[in-house]
Amino acid sequence: MRGRSRRIARGVRARADFITKCAHELRTPLTGTKGYVYTLHRAESDPAKAAKLDVINGECERLGYLIEYRLELARARAGGRRRRAEGGGER
Repeated sequence: MRGRSRRIARGVRARADFITKCAHELRTPLTGTKGYVYTLHRAESDPAKAAKLDVINGECERLGYLIEYRLELARARAGGRRRRAEGGGER
């Protein structure tokens, strides 16, 4: 029974680690996209184009929220519900 419990615990940790790594890999290009949108928005004088950039930025925000939510859910399931400020960074 102990062996089975250990295997289950390892599986839960592995899944949480996988989700953490995926979240990092998703956040990296998302941050770049948000930076480009910000730069383009500052230089844009056409209100119609600026509105489209606002939509892109809003979708980036939404995707960022979904990534963070999924990461927190994985941490909670793994029993390691820690916040970054408490020393629980993703790496």
